Amino acid sequence: MRRDRRHGRVRAWHLGASPGTIGMVTVTRYVTALVVLGLGLPATAGAAPEAGPAPVLVPAEPAPEPVATPAVTPADETAAPTTEAAPAEPTPVPVSVTQPQPEPAPPVVAPEPAPTPTVAAEPDPARDPEPAPQPEVATEVATEAPVEAPATDDAPTRPRFPRLVLAGGPFIGPHALGNEECRLDAMRCDKRGSFFGLGLQVELRARIYKPLYVHARGLIARNVSPNDRVYRGLGGGAAGLGAYGRRVFGRAEMLLVGAYGDNAFTPPFHATESGRDEWGNVAGLLAAGFRQPFAERIGLELWGGVMFGPKSVRTIPSAEPDERTLTTFMVGLNFFADVVQ
Repeated sequence: MRRDRRHGRVRAWHLGASPGTIGMVTVTRYVTALVVLGLGLPATAGAAPEAGPAPVLVPAEPAPEPVATPAVTPADETAAPTTEAAPAEPTPVPVSVTQPQPEPAPPVVAPEPAPTPTVAAEPDPARDPEPAPQPEVATEVATEAPVEAPATDDAPTRPRFPRLVLAGGPFIGPHALGNEECRLDAMRCDKRGSFFGLGLQVELRARIYKPLYVHARGLIARNVSPNDRVYRGLGGGAAGLGAYGRRVFGRAEMLLVGAYGDNAFTPPFHATESGRDEWGNVAGLLAAGFRQPFAERIGLELWGGVMFGPKSVRTIPSAEPDERTLTTFMVGLNFFADVVQ
């Protein structure tokens, strides 16, 4: 018996084989066909076309196929072709057959519509009259103002040297001690003809050059001495030159003053007003002070100085006239304001 691989069939050549051998071959063919049909293997030539995938079954291994050995006669020994042993059938392996899933179709994207060009409508001169021409306005390029450096002082910023300053406030002075006499028999001292001024002043300052200012002021004071007073008060004016910084200042001035009121007084240990005191009109003052700005234009000044004059001639009965230059003081408190910066 020999397997014909071209036709997928098993053929037997009767080379002196017995009928039993031929029957065994036939049975083997039918068993092989049944196994092939049961396992779903491809059929041999002449069989029906293969159906769809069938469920996988695991059959029992078939019994080995008996191979018949044909008898070889001496006559056919030379002409008989060489027989080949049929290869063993491969053992079926269970294969999991799965039906392939169809791939999802890609989404259909609608194409974007092309933009429609916008055409500006031409103006109709009959319906849309031309606008009246606008007058051209000249524009000036604004220049940045120079930025001033911030002041290091905590006080409000103000010009260092304003052009015109107005100031005024109360003051005390001048003063005159008067005549004082002490007697041992009376065990007391008597003081008469004194002067102690308390008044107000107003002044105006004008800048000359940087910190240098000239000033003019008017003043009036009343004699508030508790002793026997000479004169009722004093009035006058002054003019001078000063240097004014931000915190301190100093100045010198000449005063023209005139005392008013009765100049008669009662001398010590006298009963009548027999004494007289005549004052001059010219005096000088040297003063210095401190300044404290409060806002952009206003501030406070505290000042004081020595006053030389006026001259005084005091006469007392039974005594020589006493001529002297009063050396006194003046102290004041001013409120100032920058009138012109």
